Amino acid sequence: MLKIIRIQREDPESWHWMPFVLKRIETFCVTMDVESEPFDVSNLVRALFTVGDPRLGLWIAGGDGQVIGHLLATPEPWGENRYRYGLIRQAWVDKGVDTRLESGRVFDEVKRWAKSLGVSRLVMLTHRDEGVFMRRYGWKPYKSLMQMNIEVARKEA
Repeated sequence: MLKIIRIQREDPESWHWMPFVLKRIETFCVTMDVESEPFDVSNLVRALFTVGDPRLGLWIAGGDGQVIGHLLATPEPWGENRYRYGLIRQAWVDKGVDTRLESGRVFDEVKRWAKSLGVSRLVMLTHRDEGVFMRRYGWKPYKSLMQMNIEVARKEA
């Protein structure tokens, strides 16, 4: 059975898990080709955790002494006095691990965390099959993410 842990400064067990979680967060950035720099994301998490900032929404799934899944969320827009939504920045479970029961529980905890910050909407970018999230957890399509690579002008030396 997997153990779900909300990573918080006040929880002594969380301190044990932090080095593994920070490495996993950086690995997610590289593996999923996100737009954020791995070290920047792990530094943000480290800073929020260290001061006990309630804006850090971080959960892990652990089994046999290893982190096999994590979810990272923050309220957005960052730096504003009033948040409009909670952003699930990372949600990743190791391949081959069945977390259907635990995922539902984690999403319920994320909802409670978001409500505690005055947020009534969650947004998530997924690299997985969005149909699964729609059927299993009740997510709905929202906007569309598009990309265009542009050539950057080089400065003459």
